[in-house]
Amino acid sequence: MHLRFLFIVLALMVSACAQERPPQILEVYREFWKPGNVAASRKIEVEAAQICVELKCPHPYLGLESLTGPKEAWFLNAFVSSAEQTQVGEEYQKNPALIEALNRILARKKPLSRADDVNVFAQYQQSLSRGAPWSLGQGRFLVITVTKRDLAPKSKPVIDGTAFETEDGTRFIFSPARTRREADARAAAAGPETRVFAVRPYWSLPTRDWVAMDPSFWKDRPTATSAK
Repeated sequence: MHLRFLFIVLALMVSACAQERPPQILEVYREFWKPGNVAASRKIEVEAAQICVELKCPHPYLGLESLTGPKEAWFLNAFVSSAEQTQVGEEYQKNPALIEALNRILARKKPLSRADDVNVFAQYQQSLSRGAPWSLGQGRFLVITVTKRDLAPKSKPVIDGTAFETEDGTRFIFSPARTRREADARAAAAGPETRVFAVRPYWSLPTRDWVAMDPSFWKDRPTATSAK
């Protein structure tokens, strides 16, 4: 009995470590909404997430909505390696029904946007990261800094969070928060390049681990209609 208990504890420790490990590659897809089209844009995002569930999207992703600054929707994908990134791309190509449905969604979104969507891939930067590591699915809110400035230890203000960098030198620093008040306080301390985003379960395709970390929050995630 004692040996079995030890195995359970070790398994939980390994699971916790896996959840805390930041992704090596982070895809950041940004949509820029026109101020008068927010309600319509939100509705389409819900439809898009439901389509991804019904047509078996091959990879989990996280949907965010900006709460400060210009209104935007962000979608985050995490990859452990470039090989996984390539594999996911190939799996999408094997699902033409999904691609066709998502292209129709994009066509509906375009008139509601104030600028073209932006999609970038950023590499994890351990040397630029401070504080507890963040991984996709942690936090009901995310405090996000987007900057090209120096993040050396003596730079001001010092920004706590997990850092990723694109090829053109743009840095994304992510810090999770449980409440809006906590997120606002962290954003204020980090400076003007930092914004607060809300995680939107109904725009996301979560993993089981994300749901297990916060089941009550993820109850509004999209599910297959046959399972309802």
